[in-house]
Amino acid sequence: MQYIGIDAGGTKTELLLSDEKGKRLRRALLPGVNAARMPVEQAAEALARGVAHLGGAADCLYAGIAGAGTPELARALRQEMEKRLPEVKRMEVASDAFNAMNGEIGLENGLALIAGTGSSAFLRTEDGVLQIGGRGPLIDDGGSGYSVGRAVLNAAYRAMDGRGPQTTLVHAAEKRLGMPLREAIPRIYAGGVAEIAGFGPLAAECAQAGDAVAREIAEDCARELALHVTAALARVPAGRLICVCSGGVFRSAYLRELFLKRIPEKRVQARFPEKPPVCGAVKTAALMNGQKDFEIREELPPCNTIN
Repeated sequence: MQYIGIDAGGTKTELLLSDEKGKRLRRALLPGVNAARMPVEQAAEALARGVAHLGGAADCLYAGIAGAGTPELARALRQEMEKRLPEVKRMEVASDAFNAMNGEIGLENGLALIAGTGSSAFLRTEDGVLQIGGRGPLIDDGGSGYSVGRAVLNAAYRAMDGRGPQTTLVHAAEKRLGMPLREAIPRIYAGGVAEIAGFGPLAAECAQAGDAVAREIAEDCARELALHVTAALARVPAGRLICVCSGGVFRSAYLRELFLKRIPEKRVQARFPEKPPVCGAVKTAALMNGQKDFEIREELPPCNTIN
């Protein structure tokens, strides 16, 4: 019995193969795949290439993919992947927000809040799944790595020009770039959303060191993420809501604390999984096969990067 899990985000795509005992692991890493920002055929081709690298065959495959939050897009992507992966017996596709959540609480009800390159939340209840936020960088991705990175660069350039207050974000951004900000625009624009998201961690770093501008950016990030939870609570009038938080933004202990201060502790149980989301994707593949006791029981092997 073999299971494959896929965690595809805007920056990177991770694949993990496991047997039914949570052992005999194989792991691969691809560039980011966002189903809403590329043709479905292109996304399916990239993912199929990664699966083929793991051996191409599985009894169950679960793919949590950024941008695949609507049933129509998830269905179209699954159909294209099925054409390319005939040796996979059963396959499901959904938003990447569910990977960490399923790894933490299985298929129980709760809120999946993801803050990686993009941000989104999905509330799972007896009535189905409701998306909150996550309409992409052009419309709505408050609290995402991209929105924070953009704010960092905006503040740095404004300070450099004299249009805004001085901030250590200027030096931090130039250190990350390895070049002066005045020379960096071609590189930043060439890298696009993922490149800009890479500046997001600078907000927490500089805020912790006492920078007021960075602190304001970090606090705005926490407020935006907390709004996702507030919106979910309005639809769950009774009981305590489990909120599984994942994505690169939550790697910062400083931002986690800011976020926790803005959500009601009595109504929300926030969890920050230790295992990477791809482990949750594999666990979901096992749940598809009715195996409720599945857990990854070995250390993850190094990623084999596929360009």
